[in-house]
Amino acid sequence: MPRAPGFVSAYWLAPVDGIGMSVIVFDTKERAEEAVRYPVPPLPGVTPLTVEIREVYASA
Repeated sequence: MPRAPGFVSAYWLAPVDGIGMSVIVFDTKERAEEAVRYPVPPLPGVTPLTVEIREVYASA
């Protein structure tokens, strides 16, 4: 993923009740949408359930 155009950072959150979550940040919404069209195969044992694209509202 770090080679994807516009990639900024990624976070993998600890699972809750066996379900994990990742947050991947791109520099623009358009670059995030492009990355979704060409997904990387998931890691062994990982089954993607949903993909959502949201704009960053705030950061600290």
